[in-house]
Amino acid sequence: MLIQYYLTGIAPFFVDLTAIDEKSNTGLMWHCGNGPSTIAEDRRKIGYGPHSILSESPVGLTKNFTCKTGEVTFARISEREDDYVLFAAAGEAVEPMRAPLGTVMSVRFHEPVKRIEGILFDEGIENHFGVAYGDIRDQLQDFSKWIGMDSIIL
Repeated sequence: MLIQYYLTGIAPFFVDLTAIDEKSNTGLMWHCGNGPSTIAEDRRKIGYGPHSILSESPVGLTKNFTCKTGEVTFARISEREDDYVLFAAAGEAVEPMRAPLGTVMSVRFHEPVKRIEGILFDEGIENHFGVAYGDIRDQLQDFSKWIGMDSIIL
């Protein structure tokens, strides 16, 4: 996420890819309310409430909002047995069809979602990503070459 921030100057968003829809070629990027307010679609509509997962305990205040639309890149550096691999893919953040509590972004991928899903599973890429606004795949590819890290850039 720090690399994404340095490349874009915009705070990235830490997400889980929680659902995919092959028909619309979209994925729901979500986290329980940790998104930076600067990426909210409408800052006046940011809600605050109890943690969406820890509702039985009085722990945790989270932000509930939908993210801005626009071009995005989601990426992560994944640990291997003896080295690392950089995974990145891009798409367009669109208005989500549903908005669970937390911070939510729906992404229409540039690649077929089934291809992305297959690579994530086949390569063992973990399910937490940083999402940054802008298409920074070329810069991430260059970064991985400069430091000698394998990459999977879609």
